[in-house]
Order: sequence, then C-alpha cells, then structure tokens
Amino acid sequence: MPEEVVETPEVTPEVAPDTEAAPEADAETTPDATPEKEEGAAKPGLLSPKEEGEKEDKPKEDAAAKEDGEASVAPETYADFSMPENLEMSEAMQESFPALAKELNLTQENAQKLIDLHSKAMNSGIDAQLEVWEETQKGWREAITNDPELGGKNLQASIDKGRMFLDAWAVKNPGLDDYLANSGGVNNDEMFKLFVWLGDMVKDDTINLGDANTTPENLTLAHRLFPD
Repeated sequence: MPEEVVETPEVTPEVAPDTEAAPEADAETTPDATPEKEEGAAKPGLLSPKEEGEKEDKPKEDAAAKEDGEASVAPETYADFSMPENLEMSEAMQESFPALAKELNLTQENAQKLIDLHSKAMNSGIDAQLEVWEETQKGWREAITNDPELGGKNLQASIDKGRMFLDAWAVKNPGLDDYLANSGGVNNDEMFKLFVWLGDMVKDDTINLGDANTTPENLTLAHRLFPD
C-alpha cells in the first residue's frame, strides 16, 4: 500500500515587537540625525563666521571714524585765508571770522570754502552794479549824441567848447578831470551842457564888469575865474 503523506501546516514564527523591530528603527533614524546637526551648525548664528568677521571689522571702522572725526576738528589757529585779487578782507572780518569758524568747528578747508562763497557773491554784486552803471552812461552818451543843438553835426564843436572850459579850470584845479573820468560824470548829458555853456564864455574871452576901479576895463574870463 502506498504511504500516506501527512502535510504539516507551516508555522510563521512570531517576532516580538520590541526586540528585532527596534534595532531596525534605530538603524534608520541614527544616520539621519547626524546630518541634521551638521546642517544646523552651518546656519548663521550669534557666533557664525560672518558675525565674527563683522566683529573683527568693527574696530577698523571705529578707528576710521575716529580719524575722520579728528580731521574735522577746527585747528587751534587758522592760517591766512586767500582772497580774490579785487577783494580784501577787512580788519574786522579778520578778527570775527576765525572765531565764528572755530565756533562752528570748521576745518581750514571748510572755512576757506565759506570765504570763497562770500567772495563769489561779492563779485557777482559788483559785476551787476558795474553793468547797471555802464548802461546808465551809455544812455547819457546817446542823449548827448542825439541832442538837437549839441549833438549830431555839432557834436565835435560842443566837445571842443566843453574841453576849453575844463582846460582853463585845470590851471588852478587839476583834479576835476580825474574826478569826471573816474566817476563817469563827464558823460552826463546835463554836465556836458554846462561845460559847453562855460566853454562859450571862455571863447568870448571878455566880460564887462562895469567897475570903475578895474584896469583894464575888459577882463578875460580866466581873470574872472582866477583873480590871482
């Protein structure tokens, strides 16, 4: 008779949950924990390399700021300030300005900048005044040239008459010509008319004074003006 085969059911061994599974879990989690610590250490912190670098640079920045501060301090005594050739600092300004500059803690360079700015403003005002004065004299000359009696074709004769009086006056008063030239008054149309009229009197050369004690009877204008 054939042998009967008895099938034995397979038995799956049970694994204790806290014995073998736990090491596998530790094996999986332990390698991941170390990288997390390394990544955390690389992040900026209170003592990260960047912060330490800034901490080292700060003394250098403080030293540079200190040097700038020392350089911006007013000197004990200011050197002479430079001025344009056409301007001169008054004695009062020489005394008051350094005290003001020192009060404002200005360096020599910055104080000179204020002087330059003031000089530029002064020259601008002078130029504006000169321009106005030139225009005024130009208007006077045009009035003389266009005068119906003294100007036009009679202009040169009028100039000669006026010059005749000034030459006679200059015998005893030589400063008049300089004043008229420097002041520009010689171009004034009303002054010009006066000099032409006086020049006519000089040209006539005689004035009858009607004085019985006068000898000779007819005296020249020069004698009338300058009895000496």
